[in-house]
Amino acid sequence: MLRVILISFQILFFSTFQIKAEEVQSTVNLYGTTFIYGAPLWINTNDPNFKTTDLLKMSKNFRDQKGPSFILEAIPVNENFENWTTMFAVKAFNVGRKAPMGAWEDNTLATFRQVCGGLSIQYLEQQSDISLVQIICPKILGYNQDGYNDGVGEIGLFAFYVNNTTAISHYIEWRGNAFSPTNKAEWPVSEVIIQKAINDMKQTRAINENSIVSFNE
Repeated sequence: MLRVILISFQILFFSTFQIKAEEVQSTVNLYGTTFIYGAPLWINTNDPNFKTTDLLKMSKNFRDQKGPSFILEAIPVNENFENWTTMFAVKAFNVGRKAPMGAWEDNTLATFRQVCGGLSIQYLEQQSDISLVQIICPKILGYNQDGYNDGVGEIGLFAFYVNNTTAISHYIEWRGNAFSPTNKAEWPVSEVIIQKAINDMKQTRAINENSIVSFNE
């Protein structure tokens, strides 16, 4: 992801459990809120030979934390963080008071607004405490960090959650050559995969002792 500030991570609790292969879920405790989410799309959980240990074996992870800020990023194991093409991530911030939804969305998307030529932001779901956003960034302009440059374009899905004092974002990004937004053959990801990712993200939920925040509530 485009980073303004490097946010770090300490995993408080992480586990994987299997109900059926296609329903593999991961959980992480984020400052008193349990976030439940699915597997990265490059891992085929429907494969008869799939094991939950594949979630670690088939991914390369970046994990770090500093105080109230948390981040976990995963990419396919054969890629690296300098020139990845697909990223799957969870980010959180312990606000210390009721987290403002709009400010959390703006903080996450701010860099895209600054460096994307022809940026499109579309809300697929929007409620007071949860939203799902698709961004189309046809061309990066004037940003040369973390594998980005003027020849790069990106498509991303961002789910935002506010549960009491914890603000969470779960995002999936696809990166490739700069592209025409109207020519989907040039996109770094197919519409079929985007729709699969949307469906998976709508199954996520953030739970604490007083509330559940999900797209299905």
